[in-house]
Amino acid sequence: AGRPAAPANARRTALIATACVMLVLGVHVLFGSVVGRGTLTQGPTILAVQTNLSTSNKIRWEQNEQLRDVTTFLQMSAEGFTEASRAGTPPDLVVWPETMVPGFGLEPATIATLLAGPYYPGAIYADALASLHHRLGVPLLVGSSVYLGLRVNEPDDRWLWDRHHNSAYLVTGEPPYPRYDKLKLTPYGEEMPLVSRWDWLEEQMLAFGAPGMTFDLDAGERIVRFNVPYGAGQHARIVTPICFEDTVGWLCRDLCYERGRKVADLMVNLSNDGWFGWSDTGREHHLLHARLRSIELAVPMLRCANTGLSVLIDDRGRVVTWLPGPANKPAPGQSTIAGTLRAVPQCTDRVTLYGRFGDVWAWIALLATGIMTVVAVRHRAHERSPPQLN
Repeated sequence: AGRPAAPANARRTALIATACVMLVLGVHVLFGSVVGRGTLTQGPTILAVQTNLSTSNKIRWEQNEQLRDVTTFLQMSAEGFTEASRAGTPPDLVVWPETMVPGFGLEPATIATLLAGPYYPGAIYADALASLHHRLGVPLLVGSSVYLGLRVNEPDDRWLWDRHHNSAYLVTGEPPYPRYDKLKLTPYGEEMPLVSRWDWLEEQMLAFGAPGMTFDLDAGERIVRFNVPYGAGQHARIVTPICFEDTVGWLCRDLCYERGRKVADLMVNLSNDGWFGWSDTGREHHLLHARLRSIELAVPMLRCANTGLSVLIDDRGRVVTWLPGPANKPAPGQSTIAGTLRAVPQCTDRVTLYGRFGDVWAWIALLATGIMTVVAVRHRAHERSPPQLN
């Protein structure tokens, strides 16, 4: 005796499910190839400065090392700008990775507090960035810590502050500069979910697993979009997901879309991937997440990362340019070199279903899965129940 034939209703159910899957795939293909073409326009020319510091700069970065490293960053920026200008494509924007500006931030009130002491670093780095900005004649987008309400506790000579942010500054014009504060802190890197609600427990766990680290960051409170001029009177609307914010789909959508309408032309991800050490596996995984964000939102992304991978991703998730060479993936172990990447993103007015409607499709799929599961379980239970005897 062979295997019994499947009941007709089971075959019908399988055909309906297959047809639904094919319909959904067909709609996506049609939307992407016909409806979602859009118009491409050339964006600003950007110079990304890839630094190569150990991640220990977030735990211990001595003053002499800070002065030496920032001097190197300034030199790399100036030389990269000059080289690009000689090639006929002067950059419209220079980008540094996450937290590569030492000190307490670029807020005028904070710097006034440091100068009143006087306390290190005073206005050293603020003046250096302002000088570079005026020398090059273009804005600088830099990653920096920010301390608001900075003051000295006189009895024990300790620093106190009201809020501490991981931020991106657009150094342009005169201070105060526009600033974006990171909205979503990285779990287990900048906060411990649930555990961070109890200071004592958090301190004990850090002392056990990451001595020397502190989780004292505050999440930002509002979305900030930078307006960067370029070309003949054009402006690029730039958002800056910081570090692992580019792995959070809903957050990147909130940055790039407002009420279903696209309000950003380019994402610039400032990151510090020195945490991955000598291995490129983690960096490549991070890059894959970034590519998904560009696919979901039809917004190109420039990644500027300490130790790499610094790349330009187009609006369909394809890597257009790698550091050190265009379209050439670095050889194993070569991604962490210090250098500069010149990138010219192609911006588009194309919108996506996810950009318009967000996670509504995921919730519908979850609801449908729940309903189908309940129906299937009840149907199977009905089939297995013994017949009723009259």
